[in-house]
Amino acid sequence: MITDRSDRGSILFIILISIILFSALSYAVTNSMSSNGNDASKERQGALVASLMQNMSLLENTIMRAKLVDGVPEHGFDFSYTGGWASNNSACTTANCEIFDVIPVFEFPDWALATEFPPYFWSVRILNVGTDAPELVIAYRGISSDVCNAINSELGLGDIDAPTDSWGWVGGVSAYYTGTLSAFPAGYATLGNTNAALKGLKSFCFSGSEGYYFIHVLMER
Repeated sequence: MITDRSDRGSILFIILISIILFSALSYAVTNSMSSNGNDASKERQGALVASLMQNMSLLENTIMRAKLVDGVPEHGFDFSYTGGWASNNSACTTANCEIFDVIPVFEFPDWALATEFPPYFWSVRILNVGTDAPELVIAYRGISSDVCNAINSELGLGDIDAPTDSWGWVGGVSAYYTGTLSAFPAGYATLGNTNAALKGLKSFCFSGSEGYYFIHVLMER
């Protein structure tokens, strides 16, 4: 059967409309998938921050309890664990001062990191936190910028936007809380001295000399 020109024109028109509709549908599905991906990413980041802060609170409370109930001195905690950075502290003489025998170590997943590092324990002075004495902080570095900003956002610090701040070193020979200690480490870094947005904060993420850091005060002094 031979179709006339009008039939052929109608068929071509239907095919053209079908192509247009299929393209529009593909575009809509792609956009939907992209949107769902962004939502999933935000949900994943939110869940990560919630888990992080829960672990930080548990760490802080465990240290406080060990000090008050077991009489552990401020220099008597052991943060060593297999694969960790800190070494054994022989000043730790009770089971409850071996922190990661009591509670689990929080580790950032690979997708949240630019470079993988174990957590560090530092003697750090944060301006307007406690006295002029340095605090004991846990510090994670190598965090991705997106996750760093997500942490600040979840903490209600979105306006900080992971600010750069220099580490101003003040006296002493070491700012690290590791190894056998006879006193709280005398040397320390200062945060908030070049960026006022960090003053008075006990938990935040910022951009330092070696990428993005998350800081949480474990012992205010």
